[in-house]
Amino acid sequence: MITDIGVTKEEFENTYGNLADIFRLPFPVRRDKISIKPPNPKGTAEDDRVPRDKSLLRLTGVQPFNAEAPLDQLYDCGFLTKVGLHYVRNHGGVPEISEDIMNWEVEVGGMVEHPFKFKLKEIISDYDIYTVPVSLTCAGNRRKEQNMVKRGTGFNWGSAGTSTSLWTGCMMRDIMLKAKPKNAARFVWMEGGDNPANGPYGTSVRLCWVMDPERSIMLAYKQKR
Repeated sequence: MITDIGVTKEEFENTYGNLADIFRLPFPVRRDKISIKPPNPKGTAEDDRVPRDKSLLRLTGVQPFNAEAPLDQLYDCGFLTKVGLHYVRNHGGVPEISEDIMNWEVEVGGMVEHPFKFKLKEIISDYDIYTVPVSLTCAGNRRKEQNMVKRGTGFNWGSAGTSTSLWTGCMMRDIMLKAKPKNAARFVWMEGGDNPANGPYGTSVRLCWVMDPERSIMLAYKQKR
Protein backbone atom coordinates (compact mmCIF):
# COMPACT_ATOMS: atom_id res chain seq x y z
CA MET A 1 0.00 0.00 0.00
CA ILE A 2 1.21 3.53 -0.78
CA THR A 3 0.59 5.57 2.33
CA ASP A 4 2.21 8.86 1.29
CA ILE A 5 -0.42 10.12 -1.16
CA GLY A 6 -3.30 10.75 1.22
CA VAL A 7 -4.75 7.23 1.39
CA THR A 8 -5.12 5.72 4.85
CA LYS A 9 -4.83 2.04 5.66
CA GLU A 10 -8.53 1.96 6.58
CA GLU A 11 -9.62 3.60 3.33
CA PHE A 12 -7.51 1.19 1.32
CA GLU A 13 -8.86 -1.89 3.12
CA ASN A 14 -12.46 -0.66 2.80
CA THR A 15 -11.97 -0.46 -0.96
CA TYR A 16 -9.73 -3.43 -1.68
CA GLY A 17 -10.18 -5.71 1.33
CA ASN A 18 -7.71 -6.79 3.99
CA LEU A 19 -4.13 -7.27 2.87
CA ALA A 20 -1.56 -9.31 4.70
CA ASP A 21 1.33 -7.09 3.63
CA ILE A 22 1.33 -3.30 3.63
CA PHE A 23 4.15 -1.72 1.64
CA ARG A 24 5.22 1.85 2.30
CA LEU A 25 6.79 3.69 -0.65
CA PRO A 26 8.02 7.07 0.66
CA PHE A 27 8.81 9.99 -1.60
CA PRO A 28 12.46 11.12 -1.69
CA VAL A 29 13.58 13.04 1.36
CA ARG A 30 13.86 16.76 0.62
CA ARG A 31 17.39 18.05 0.24
CA ASP A 32 16.94 20.69 2.95
CA LYS A 33 16.29 17.92 5.47
CA ILE A 34 19.39 15.87 4.81
CA SER A 35 23.09 16.49 4.47
CA ILE A 36 24.58 15.53 1.12
CA LYS A 37 28.27 16.03 0.51
CA PRO A 38 29.03 15.49 -3.18
CA PRO A 39 32.34 13.87 -4.13
CA ASN A 40 35.18 16.12 -5.25
CA PRO A 41 33.85 17.59 -8.54
CA LYS A 42 37.27 18.46 -9.91
CA GLY A 43 38.67 15.89 -12.30
CA THR A 44 40.86 15.81 -15.36
CA ALA A 45 41.08 18.44 -18.07
CA GLU A 46 38.48 16.46 -20.02
CA ASP A 47 35.98 16.93 -17.20
CA ASP A 48 36.90 20.55 -16.58
CA ARG A 49 36.02 21.55 -20.14
CA VAL A 50 32.39 20.54 -19.65
CA PRO A 51 30.18 22.64 -17.34
CA ARG A 52 28.64 20.44 -14.65
CA ASP A 53 26.00 21.11 -12.03
CA LYS A 54 27.76 21.18 -8.67
CA SER A 55 25.07 19.05 -7.06
CA LEU A 56 25.75 16.03 -9.30
CA LEU A 57 27.02 13.06 -7.32
CA ARG A 58 30.14 11.50 -8.84
CA LEU A 59 29.86 7.71 -8.95
CA THR A 60 33.30 6.76 -10.25
CA GLY A 61 36.85 8.07 -10.03
CA VAL A 62 38.45 10.98 -11.81
CA GLN A 63 37.86 9.62 -15.30
CA PRO A 64 35.54 8.74 -16.89
CA PHE A 65 33.01 11.11 -15.36
CA ASN A 66 29.82 9.31 -14.30
CA ALA A 67 27.24 11.00 -12.11
CA GLU A 68 23.61 11.22 -11.10
CA ALA A 69 21.51 13.90 -9.45
CA PRO A 70 20.42 13.82 -5.80
CA LEU A 71 17.13 11.94 -5.91
CA ASP A 72 15.12 14.70 -4.24
CA GLN A 73 16.26 17.24 -6.86
CA LEU A 74 15.39 14.85 -9.68
CA TYR A 75 11.95 14.35 -8.16
CA ASP A 76 11.41 18.10 -7.79
CA CYS A 77 12.05 18.57 -11.53
CA GLY A 78 8.77 16.86 -12.35
CA PHE A 79 8.30 15.25 -15.75
CA LEU A 80 11.17 17.14 -17.44
CA THR A 81 14.65 16.97 -15.93
CA LYS A 82 16.81 20.07 -15.77
CA VAL A 83 19.59 19.68 -18.32
CA GLY A 84 22.25 20.13 -15.63
CA LEU A 85 20.76 17.31 -13.57
CA HIS A 86 20.55 14.76 -16.40
CA TYR A 87 22.54 11.68 -15.45
CA VAL A 88 25.97 11.32 -17.07
CA ARG A 89 27.39 8.02 -18.35
CA ASN A 90 30.81 8.07 -19.99
CA HIS A 91 33.06 5.20 -21.06
CA GLY A 92 36.11 7.39 -21.58
CA GLY A 93 37.36 10.95 -21.44
CA VAL A 94 35.27 13.71 -22.96
CA PRO A 95 36.75 14.42 -26.42
CA GLU A 96 38.08 17.88 -27.18
CA ILE A 97 36.44 19.08 -30.37
CA SER A 98 36.25 22.28 -32.38
CA GLU A 99 33.94 25.05 -31.20
CA ASP A 100 32.84 25.53 -34.82
CA ILE A 101 29.68 23.61 -34.00
CA MET A 102 27.81 24.13 -37.26
CA ASN A 103 30.62 22.40 -39.17
CA TRP A 104 30.68 19.27 -37.03
CA GLU A 105 30.68 16.36 -39.46
CA VAL A 106 28.92 12.99 -39.49
CA GLU A 107 29.99 10.19 -41.83
CA VAL A 108 27.57 7.54 -43.10
CA GLY A 109 29.18 4.45 -44.59
CA GLY A 110 29.32 0.68 -44.49
CA MET A 111 26.61 -1.40 -46.13
CA VAL A 112 24.93 1.45 -47.99
CA GLU A 113 24.62 2.28 -51.68
CA HIS A 114 25.28 5.97 -51.15
CA PRO A 115 27.90 6.69 -48.45
CA PHE A 116 28.18 10.39 -47.67
CA LYS A 117 29.21 12.99 -45.11
CA PHE A 118 27.17 15.89 -43.82
CA LYS A 119 27.58 18.74 -41.36
CA LEU A 120 25.37 19.89 -38.52
CA LYS A 121 24.27 22.94 -40.47
CA GLU A 122 23.09 20.61 -43.24
CA ILE A 123 21.01 18.60 -40.79
CA ILE A 124 19.21 21.80 -39.85
CA SER A 125 18.78 23.03 -43.43
CA ASP A 126 18.14 19.79 -45.34
CA TYR A 127 16.00 17.68 -43.01
CA ASP A 128 12.72 18.02 -41.15
CA ILE A 129 13.50 18.88 -37.53
CA TYR A 130 11.52 17.56 -34.56
CA THR A 131 11.53 18.14 -30.80
CA VAL A 132 10.27 15.28 -28.66
CA PRO A 133 10.43 14.32 -24.96
CA VAL A 134 12.64 11.28 -24.44
CA SER A 135 13.24 9.37 -21.21
CA LEU A 136 16.64 7.70 -20.90
CA THR A 137 17.60 5.22 -18.19
CA CYS A 138 21.01 3.69 -17.57
CA ALA A 139 20.94 -0.10 -17.59
CA GLY A 140 22.71 0.04 -14.22
CA ASN A 141 20.09 2.20 -12.51
CA ARG A 142 19.68 1.07 -8.85
CA ARG A 143 22.61 -1.33 -9.20
CA LYS A 144 23.75 -0.34 -5.72
CA GLU A 145 20.74 -2.17 -4.28
CA GLN A 146 21.48 -5.22 -6.42
CA ASN A 147 25.12 -5.22 -5.37
CA MET A 148 24.04 -5.25 -1.72
CA VAL A 149 22.37 -8.61 -2.38
CA LYS A 150 24.84 -10.09 -4.85
CA ARG A 151 27.83 -8.29 -6.27
CA GLY A 152 27.73 -7.96 -10.04
CA THR A 153 29.67 -6.12 -12.73
CA GLY A 154 29.51 -2.34 -12.66
CA PHE A 155 29.62 0.52 -10.20
CA ASN A 156 26.96 1.55 -7.70
CA TRP A 157 24.24 3.57 -9.39
CA GLY A 158 21.56 4.92 -7.10
CA SER A 159 17.97 5.52 -8.18
CA ALA A 160 18.62 8.68 -10.23
CA GLY A 161 20.17 7.08 -13.32
CA THR A 162 17.12 8.14 -15.31
CA SER A 163 16.19 11.47 -16.88
CA THR A 164 13.76 13.04 -19.36
CA SER A 165 14.66 15.90 -21.70
CA LEU A 166 13.33 17.53 -24.84
CA TRP A 167 15.63 16.47 -27.66
CA THR A 168 15.78 18.20 -31.06
CA GLY A 169 17.07 16.67 -34.26
CA CYS A 170 16.18 14.86 -37.47
CA MET A 171 14.88 11.34 -37.95
CA MET A 172 17.51 8.67 -38.59
CA ARG A 173 15.07 7.20 -41.10
CA ASP A 174 15.47 10.24 -43.35
CA ILE A 175 19.26 9.87 -43.29
CA MET A 176 19.03 6.16 -44.11
CA LEU A 177 16.67 6.85 -47.00
CA LYS A 178 19.39 9.01 -48.53
CA ALA A 179 22.13 6.46 -47.78
CA LYS A 180 20.07 3.56 -49.23
CA PRO A 181 21.05 0.55 -47.08
CA LYS A 182 21.90 -2.64 -48.93
CA ASN A 183 19.55 -5.62 -48.71
CA ALA A 184 21.94 -7.52 -46.44
CA ALA A 185 22.18 -4.66 -43.90
CA ARG A 186 20.55 -5.41 -40.55
CA PHE A 187 21.90 -2.89 -38.02
CA VAL A 188 22.86 0.77 -37.80
CA TRP A 189 26.13 1.11 -35.87
CA MET A 190 27.00 4.48 -34.30
CA GLU A 191 30.28 5.74 -32.83
CA GLY A 192 31.10 9.02 -31.14
CA GLY A 193 34.19 11.19 -31.14
CA ASP A 194 35.66 9.77 -27.94
CA ASN A 195 38.74 7.56 -27.96
CA PRO A 196 39.02 5.25 -24.92
CA ALA A 197 41.82 2.71 -24.64
CA ASN A 198 39.71 0.00 -26.27
CA GLY A 199 38.55 2.21 -29.14
CA PRO A 200 35.56 4.54 -29.64
CA TYR A 201 32.40 3.68 -27.76
CA GLY A 202 29.66 2.47 -30.06
CA THR A 203 26.17 1.09 -30.00
CA SER A 204 23.70 -0.21 -32.55
CA VAL A 205 19.99 -0.45 -33.27
CA ARG A 206 18.12 -2.65 -35.70
CA LEU A 207 17.82 -1.14 -39.16
CA CYS A 208 14.15 -2.13 -39.29
CA TRP A 209 13.58 -0.05 -36.16
CA VAL A 210 15.35 2.94 -37.69
CA MET A 211 13.20 2.67 -40.82
CA ASP A 212 9.97 2.38 -38.83
CA PRO A 213 8.44 5.90 -38.65
CA GLU A 214 6.46 4.89 -35.57
CA ARG A 215 9.65 4.45 -33.51
CA SER A 216 10.92 8.00 -34.17
CA ILE A 217 14.62 7.15 -33.75
CA MET A 218 16.41 10.48 -33.88
CA LEU A 219 19.84 11.94 -34.54
CA ALA A 220 19.67 14.67 -31.90
CA TYR A 221 21.85 17.77 -31.74
CA LYS A 222 20.11 19.80 -29.03
CA GLN A 223 18.96 19.06 -25.49
CA LYS A 224 16.70 21.30 -23.47
CA ARG A 225 14.27 21.09 -20.62
